[in-house]
Amino acid sequence: MSKYIVSEYFEVSLDQPLKEFENEFVRAYAARDMRQPELQLVCIKTSTFPPPRFGLIDRYLSLFRSAPSLPMMALVHSANSYINSSQDSKSTLLFFQRPKGQRVITSINDRFTPWNEDLIIEKLVKPAYEVINSLSQKGLTHQTISPLNMFMVGPEKNNIVRIGESLSVPAGFYQHPYFEPINYSMIDPIAKGEGSITNDLFALGASVAFLALGGLHPNLNPNDILSSRIENGSYHSYIGKNNLSSRLNELLRGLLHDVEEHRWGVYEVGQWLTSGRQASPMTHPPRRASRPITFNDKPEIYTVNTLFAEMIKSPLSALEMVDKNELSMWLKNGLADNHRVHQIEDMKAVLGKDASSSERLLGVFQIMMPETPFFWQGRFYNPQGLGLAFAGNVLKNDNVEAISSLLSSLILPYYMSVDLMDNAPESDEQSANNKAERQVLSAKTFLGYHGIGGGVERAMYHMCTDLACLSPIVRNHNALSLSDLLQALDEIGKRANKPDLPIDKHIIAFIFAKGSNLRQSTIQNLSSSSKQKQIRGALQLLAELQHKQRIKKLTGLCQWFGELSGSVIDSFKNLDYQNHLKMKLQNIIDSGNLLELSKLIDNRKATEIDGQGLRIATNEVNFINTSVKNIINTTGSDVHYSVSIGQNNAMALSATLSIIATGIYIFVKAAL
Repeated sequence: MSKYIVSEYFEVSLDQPLKEFENEFVRAYAARDMRQPELQLVCIKTSTFPPPRFGLIDRYLSLFRSAPSLPMMALVHSANSYINSSQDSKSTLLFFQRPKGQRVITSINDRFTPWNEDLIIEKLVKPAYEVINSLSQKGLTHQTISPLNMFMVGPEKNNIVRIGESLSVPAGFYQHPYFEPINYSMIDPIAKGEGSITNDLFALGASVAFLALGGLHPNLNPNDILSSRIENGSYHSYIGKNNLSSRLNELLRGLLHDVEEHRWGVYEVGQWLTSGRQASPMTHPPRRASRPITFNDKPEIYTVNTLFAEMIKSPLSALEMVDKNELSMWLKNGLADNHRVHQIEDMKAVLGKDASSSERLLGVFQIMMPETPFFWQGRFYNPQGLGLAFAGNVLKNDNVEAISSLLSSLILPYYMSVDLMDNAPESDEQSANNKAERQVLSAKTFLGYHGIGGGVERAMYHMCTDLACLSPIVRNHNALSLSDLLQALDEIGKRANKPDLPIDKHIIAFIFAKGSNLRQSTIQNLSSSSKQKQIRGALQLLAELQHKQRIKKLTGLCQWFGELSGSVIDSFKNLDYQNHLKMKLQNIIDSGNLLELSKLIDNRKATEIDGQGLRIATNEVNFINTSVKNIINTTGSDVHYSVSIGQNNAMALSATLSIIATGIYIFVKAAL
C-alpha cells in the first residue's frame, strides 16, 4: 500500500520519499492534508533514538498557529503513530509545510559568488531575525540555523530564505561547528543539550560571514577551524582582512563575539536593523605572556588561548605538564595570572591525592577556558547533554563506564553552575538548565544501586525524562508514556512470538522514572530468582499500572500472562483448586483485566492454605510410615518360616495399602 492515513486527515505517500529531508536517523515522505490538498507537506518519520525534541513540539505547534507566515518550515501536525499496515514500527511523525526552492548551499566547502550587502540584509538577516525574535519570545531555540538548512527559490525581489526544521533530531545534532560558538563546536553532537538563543544569533553571524565571502575564508583550514578560532577569535578567523562593508562588519563584530555575555542579543540586532549603526563590543586579543612556553613541539606560545588549543590536541602531554608544575609556573611567572594558579591549587585540594587523570584534566581545562564544556576521556560534554550521551552508550553497550565514572566523580558537582539548595527566582531558560543539571547530579545515586529499579537504565531515564522506553521488547513501539507502554505490551501479547516475560530492566526503570509508586512486595517478587515469583511480580506491577492509567481492557497482555500462568497454577498441590483456576482463567483473559487476573493466581490466602494442607498431609504420611516400620520391627521372632513368610506378606500388603491411603489422604486434606 503506497499511501497511509495518519490522524484521519494526513495522507503519507510512502512511494514518494523526499531524500533532501532525510539523514541517517530520519525518513521523509511527501504528504498532504486532505482538508487542504493544495498544500504540499513533508512527513518526517523520526527515530526512537536519537529522539526528536519532544519537549518543544507542542510549543512549536502553538508558535506556528499564532504566526503562520513565519519564514521557517511550519510544523502543522505531529503524531505518535504507524505509517504502515503491519504496524510494526511506531514513530513520532512530524508534518511540515514543504519549502519551495533548493537549499542555499549543499556543502560547507561550496564556493559561489559572494552575496552583496543588500541581498544579505533583505534575503537573510531580516527573515532570520524574524524567526529568532519569535522563538525568543516563546522561550524556544532553533540550533540549526545555517545556509545548509535554508531554502530559497532564487534571488528575485520577493524571495527570501526560509529556514528549515530543527525538531526531528536532538538540538544541534547536525549543525556544522562553523555555525556554532566555540564552546558548542567542541561537543559531541549527541551531548550538546538544548543550548540558548545566543547560539542562534552566533549562527546568524556565521551565516552572514559565509555568504558575504562566497564560502569559507580562503586561509581557513576546514579541518582545523576550531584551533584557529581559539587562538585568534571567531571574528578574525572568519573575516580576516577581507574588506566587508562597515555595516556588515558592525553586525559581525556583535554576533561573532566568543564571550557569550558580550555577544549581541535579539534587541541589539533589532536596533541595528531599524536604527542604523550600533555600538559593537570590541574583541580584545588575549593577554600575552612576558615569556613563552613550549608545548607539544610548538615553541613560543604566548597566550592561554594558544596553549589551550594545543592542550586539547594532546591531553596526556597536557596532564604531564600540569603534574610537573610547569603550567602553574608559566601562569605565575610568565602571565602573572595568580588567579588561575590559585584555582589549580584549590582544585587539587578538593579532589585530593587519589584523583584520576580524567578528573584533573577536566578541572585544568575549566580553569584555562571557563566556558569550555566538560572534557572527559577524549570527548567534550555539555552538562545538559550528558543524559542523551549516556543513553547512547547504554544502547550501544559502549563506553558506559566512562560516563558513569564522570557522573560519580567529585569534579562534576564542583564545576556545575547549579546549586541544589538554591530557591532563588530564575528565568525559564535558567530553570530548564538547572533542572537538567540537578538530574545529572542526582543520577549517581541510581548508578550505585544495583537492585530492581536502579542501575544504568534508571540513571538514563532519570536524566532523559522525554526518552522513549528503549527496551528491546517495546523499542519499535516508541512508548513515550506509561499508557503507551501498556498499549505496546498489549499489542505484543497478541502475537505468536513473544519474549519470556513482558518486562525487563529497561521497562522497570522506565516505570520508576515516570513516578509510579510501587509496592515493596512487587519489587521483592521481581528480584526473586524464582520464575513463578517473577511472573507474579510482573503481573502485580502491570496490573497496578493499568488501574492507575484507567485502561479498561488489555486482552493481549492478559493472554500473555495467561500463557505464563500455567506454571504458577501447576505450583498449587490442591488439584481441585488447580481446576478452579483453569476454569476462571479464560473469562478473565477475555475481560482484559490484569488486576482480576492477579487476584486469581496470586491469592495469598489460597497459597497459604495450599501450603498448610501439604504440610499436614506430609506430617501424617511420615507418621504412618513410622508406624509401619515399628510394626515390622516388632514382628521379628523364632517361629516357623511359613509363619514368617505369611507375616511378611501381610505387612507388605499392609504397607502398600497404607501408602495408597496416604496419597488419597493428602489430596483430601489439601482440598479442605
